[in-house]
Amino acid sequence: MIAIADCGGTKCEFKFSDNSENLFTKGINPNIHSTEEIIQTLNKEQNVLEKLRLCTHLYYFGAGCSTNLQKNTVQQIWHQLLPSLVVDVKHDLELAQIALCKNTKGFVCILGTGSNALFYDGISSFSTSPSLGFILGDEGSGAHIGKKFIRDYFYKEIPNTLYQKLALPNLENTIEQVYKKGKPNEYVASFTKKLFEHRNETYVAQLIQGCFQEFLNVFILKHKNSKDYPIHFTGSIAFHFQEHLLTVLHTNGLKVGTICKNPLEILGIENFNN
Repeated sequence: MIAIADCGGTKCEFKFSDNSENLFTKGINPNIHSTEEIIQTLNKEQNVLEKLRLCTHLYYFGAGCSTNLQKNTVQQIWHQLLPSLVVDVKHDLELAQIALCKNTKGFVCILGTGSNALFYDGISSFSTSPSLGFILGDEGSGAHIGKKFIRDYFYKEIPNTLYQKLALPNLENTIEQVYKKGKPNEYVASFTKKLFEHRNETYVAQLIQGCFQEFLNVFILKHKNSKDYPIHFTGSIAFHFQEHLLTVLHTNGLKVGTICKNPLEILGIENFNN
């Protein structure tokens, strides 16, 4: 039996070749979480580890796994937990590329807790801009949208009627969560759930669309042929706010590809050979 893991900053999903139910753990990102934190996260999910002990091979596609150093870190963690399991670690964008592009040229984008994008030319792939992560980048992501919203909220730069509806924890608690506790990217991105409930109000629509425009400016429009190929998206933010995403894509004259919440939804296990 083999398994495929799609691991982002908020959750990891595991799909198995025996067609059993997919299993989940909390998110893992070696750029944000220490080795100790990742091991603790996985050790809490003994049902996942027990299932993986029945597997011969794990194809792991993870956020933050773009360099050999990061890939080796994740591979060593899995070797420590499951020494007999053969683990192939790749970047999560590669899974999205396999699922969304197949053998055709196009852009592949992730808009979830974080963000990233690549262009696939039918043979190889490359990015027009590097992913700078939660603090410096992640344009268009849940973390990016959440940061802008929290700032506007405490600066009282949102409409008063919406301000009353979106009561946040007080400033002291918010600062503590962001600066003193673990996984600030997940905490900040969680505020998009509140925004989704009010996604058609003018302030929220402008906020979301503005963040999506920043994403396109950084990752798509720099490509000289950006208007010639479809742009595919995966991730919770792309999926749930796709009405606003489509508006921004059409405004920029870009070709819309597939928008899905998760590449494992449309990717068959037969794409992988043991």
